[in-house]
Amino acid sequence: MTMNKTVLIVDDDDMLRTTLARGLRTNEFNVITAKSAEMAGEILQRVSVNAIVLAGGGLNLRKGPSTMYSKVTLIPEKTIIKLT
Repeated sequence: MTMNKTVLIVDDDDMLRTTLARGLRTNEFNVITAKSAEMAGEILQRVSVNAIVLAGGGLNLRKGPSTMYSKVTLIPEKTIIKLT
């Protein structure tokens, strides 16, 4: 029995988040969604994920905390996929 990988999708567009999540779930990924960087930061404090999909062009979690997204911290080993 294999363990499914967990992916966090971050975007403020509900339809885009839902569409990406549906596609990943169809391919047997566990999916968690967040509509903001702040929400993603809160999730990352509680849940371990294998990859993060940034569907919007405005978010950059790799740079670390900023004044706007002060709650976002990211372990550098995480795979980040940025869709633009």
